[in-house]
Amino acid sequence: MRAHSAWSVLAVAALLALSSQAHAAVSVFGTPETVECFEKADAGSSDTKACDDALKNSDLLDRDRSSTLVNRGIIYNNARKMNLALADFAAALAMNPNIAEAYLNRGNSKFLQGKLDEAIADYTHALDLKIDRASAAYYDRALAYVAQNRLKEAKADLEAALAEEADFKDAKDELAVVNATLASNAKAPSAAPTPR
Repeated sequence: MRAHSAWSVLAVAALLALSSQAHAAVSVFGTPETVECFEKADAGSSDTKACDDALKNSDLLDRDRSSTLVNRGIIYNNARKMNLALADFAAALAMNPNIAEAYLNRGNSKFLQGKLDEAIADYTHALDLKIDRASAAYYDRALAYVAQNRLKEAKADLEAALAEEADFKDAKDELAVVNATLASNAKAPSAAPTPR
């Protein structure tokens, strides 16, 4: 049990660092405000002003509105305002249920709330939708598996992340830790029954 809680702390710390690195902002070519919102989300900002301004524009195309909602949701995740982030992801998915980035980032919200099974389902759905940066979805799902002490699944996802993006340093580092733990667990003697 002690190892499991240590892994959970490590996985949460890794995802907290990840939320500004391995998210997937949605490119927007609309208004200057939508572009600035994308740039802020991509940079790991917690400033929603450009997104808020963009979403006030009643002439905004649906595609740009849904993308801006995802990007503002990422910014809310960065600010640890998960309920606001989840509301934006829900609104984006109501407009377009095939935005893979909304599932990835909603998974991050769920992970940060400790809803690991729901996070894993969202990461899996993002992969099923062929998210552009699959390495981020594999990595995020691996962290959720680590938090659940499902190290073999985590290893497979970290390897998949590295197959997609060979220089993904966080995935390399996490894979080294997972491999070391799996090797250590394999060497540990099994508990023998105690004589009575």
